Amino acid sequence: VAVALYPRQSKMKFVYWVPASGTWMTTDYYDIAGGFASFGMHFTATAVILRLNGSDTDLSRQGSFSPASAVNRFWLAASGVGFQGSFDNVCVRLDDGITETPAYDNFSYVPYLSNDAASGRWTGLALTNRNTNANQVLVEYYSRAGSLLALEEKELAANGQTAFPAQLPAGSEGWIKVSSTEPLQGLALVGQSSPESMFDMDLKTELFTQLKLPHLAANSSSWSSMLMLCNPNSSAAAITLKAYNGSGVNYATKQDVQVPAYGSLQENLFTLFSGQELSGTMLIESTQPITAFLLYDSQETTWRAGLSAVPVQ
Repeated sequence: VAVALYPRQSKMKFVYWVPASGTWMTTDYYDIAGGFASFGMHFTATAVILRLNGSDTDLSRQGSFSPASAVNRFWLAASGVGFQGSFDNVCVRLDDGITETPAYDNFSYVPYLSNDAASGRWTGLALTNRNTNANQVLVEYYSRAGSLLALEEKELAANGQTAFPAQLPAGSEGWIKVSSTEPLQGLALVGQSSPESMFDMDLKTELFTQLKLPHLAANSSSWSSMLMLCNPNSSAAAITLKAYNGSGVNYATKQDVQVPAYGSLQENLFTLFSGQELSGTMLIESTQPITAFLLYDSQETTWRAGLSAVPVQ
């Protein structure tokens, strides 16, 4: 388990390893009091507790831990579940030469990623920093089930740009969260070699509980519409999909489509609606703020088009 502090934002979060699933998870951000001179973690038999100024706070993460080591960037870490361990009064002063963790307060989302060796599919990001300050960037890759697959750190120079393929385990599918110290612009590219094709998705900086797909077509012979959406929240999202024809009549509805916390959805709409042909537009309603994208795909040619879901006005 680790604790990450963001003093300039007066926030913190716990990052922890789940041995049963072999995945990293993270909590939501918690507010903390500013102006502290030291921090640490107090390990008990059942929890790890955040310490500020040599005293325990009321912020903790339940579990069983054994002491490991202190590492760079305001992290104190412990690992293992084999026996009870205890740290107390383990604090590192903020002026001891440790590099401060960047204060990420800009967030962008890409609702789909894939790394499929069988079809030669890959995902890449192209990011640009249209600011006069350097931009620290943290890229987090999540699985469809909501586990953290991998993360990467980048630094963009003032008015700089970078492009790179996602470093992912083979067979990965899910979504991407991009955190940065300055506003970012950019897109994700998904390409494959069999058959040869590529499409792009813009970074989305806002999440909504109601979105609309301005066009869809899904049938058994000509067109497929692949819905991709992500839920960057600590609670599961229940999704309702409503299809409308050109006259504005709601002719098909799919309710209670579940997306796990920090998870994503990738569904062929023709299959999801049990083989019903779809055309027109679609309203997406969610119990959690989300972002979504539709891959509009010809079954007869290699034509593809990406359609971003737009907020309902």
